[in-house]
Amino acid sequence: MARLYPKGAPREAIDHPDWGHFNADPDHGGFDLPDEMSDEMHSFHHRGKPVWETEDERSLRQHGEELARRRDPAALYDAVGDFTSVLGGLAARLAPADRDAEVAELRRRLAELEQADAAPAGPAKAPAKAAVAAK
Repeated sequence: MARLYPKGAPREAIDHPDWGHFNADPDHGGFDLPDEMSDEMHSFHHRGKPVWETEDERSLRQHGEELARRRDPAALYDAVGDFTSVLGGLAARLAPADRDAEVAELRRRLAELEQADAAPAGPAKAPAKAAVAAK
């Protein structure tokens, strides 16, 4: 068995007078055909171009198209633009909604911490001494 892929428009089925009816695989769109039939189908050309391709030919073609797409400066600029827009969206989500309110809250916390640090150490230790004396 050999797998062939239609070039151009996808096909759902093949009806061959000698070999019968074949349906395309829904996952990859290829046809698993007997070797003799695949050789016959692979030899078909339309206006000098092949109508069918093997798995290897398809893989090489797709790899070449992908390399050409990656080398295209316009595609690269589009990819960078997409990336920066995603980063901008993330930054917008992570940034506080109300910066002034957040600054005010941080200043309030700082003032509380400074007051706690400036408080005399004596009263904090007195309850501890009282607890030891009670034992």
